Amino acid sequence: MRYANQVQLSRIFQTALFVLSAMTATPSFATDTTLSDTPEMLFNSTEASALKDKATALATPARIYEYVRNEFEHAPYHGARSNAVNTFLGQRGNDVDLSTVLIAMYRYRGIPARYVVGKIQVRAADIQNWLGVHNLDLAVGILNDQGIQGVILAPDRSYIEFEHVWTEVSVPFGDYRGAGPGATSVNCATTPGRCSWIALDPSFKLKRYPAAPIDIHDTVNFDYTAYYNAIKNNDESRKENNPLQIHENAILDYLRTNQPGKGLADVADVGEILAEKAGILPASLPYPTTGSLRRYNSVTDHDTAENPEWRKYVTVTVNLNGRSLTGVKASEADLSTQRLTFAYEKTPSPAQVLRLNGAELLRVALNGSELDGTGQPVQLGSRFELLLPRQDRRQRPNRSPYEIVSRSNDGRHATDRRGRRSVQLGQRSLGGQSIVDGQSTIRHRLSVR
Repeated sequence: MRYANQVQLSRIFQTALFVLSAMTATPSFATDTTLSDTPEMLFNSTEASALKDKATALATPARIYEYVRNEFEHAPYHGARSNAVNTFLGQRGNDVDLSTVLIAMYRYRGIPARYVVGKIQVRAADIQNWLGVHNLDLAVGILNDQGIQGVILAPDRSYIEFEHVWTEVSVPFGDYRGAGPGATSVNCATTPGRCSWIALDPSFKLKRYPAAPIDIHDTVNFDYTAYYNAIKNNDESRKENNPLQIHENAILDYLRTNQPGKGLADVADVGEILAEKAGILPASLPYPTTGSLRRYNSVTDHDTAENPEWRKYVTVTVNLNGRSLTGVKASEADLSTQRLTFAYEKTPSPAQVLRLNGAELLRVALNGSELDGTGQPVQLGSRFELLLPRQDRRQRPNRSPYEIVSRSNDGRHATDRRGRRSVQLGQRSLGGQSIVDGQSTIRHRLSVR
């Protein structure tokens, strides 16, 4: 089964590419319009140079749409967990995040664009192809599990209805449907009467899959016990690798013995996107809509009007042996391109300092004045936990909130609360260790100087 290979692994291991880089503090934005920059778009930031260069090179609305639609992978999850810069670089996201990229590229070119939310009905065969599964009930389960709203399986099982997000762009549609010279020469923001709002969905795409993928789901198992004890057992093959690398190596070992000449691509079976290359904008969406449609110029506009919110948060908390110090509440979109550090600083006085993108959020004094939950002074070698619980308004059934936990008894180990990873810290730093929950990943850095 394709999905057994692909998504069962992804629930544990798969990481979306999150690029950590220094960037300026998120600016305050004016009232959002169809041309505004926003905290999720960031097309005016220096970090968006690759996005801006690509939008300039593609030039026309049709080519920009086809680029995002044909080159970016879809991942099913709810809301805005990234920003345009990060999603552009990772080339992967859900309906909201891929729409954010497309809108950012259009707005940078001076082309009005906005989000649209509504219920859609997707044929049973198409929804299974889109999600990479062979079972319609499994498709329903995936959508529900990932927080997609309003999921309904038709009584005759011919389609699934659910809430979805896509893009509208304002272009002189009659000029070769967004491909002609007038597509960018007409200013639709100042002369809207010469333009039309066109619906585009960069996230919905069908794929071509291999006829006979290799199913290793029940053949190559992940050895959790060996992984958890890698440092204690000094297991070189596991202690320096993340879970994905370890499992990929195990699969490759199996293939070399049992399927010579085959590789990971024959197992993962992610499929090949069936590209749209018409060179013009589509005349309609690839599925019917039902009910009323809502249009928003930004994530903030949506979250002001609707619940659950698109913007997802984590609250950084330091636990000192039972005493919790709350640092900051930050959106996952911000954390996707901002660096979070919790590092020892010697001056002006010894302290462990929590910083987001260089800005101090929390300082834990190590001179004996700070006490832990047992009343003992916090000092070098004291136990701590660094927690980043996700603040989803809609928690999935039977799941605890997402947490990254970094522990320290002797200043040399970090692990998450579920025991997924125990990493030995060097004298200098632990950086970029990823912990995964569903389709979202947040990176954290700890350093000891």
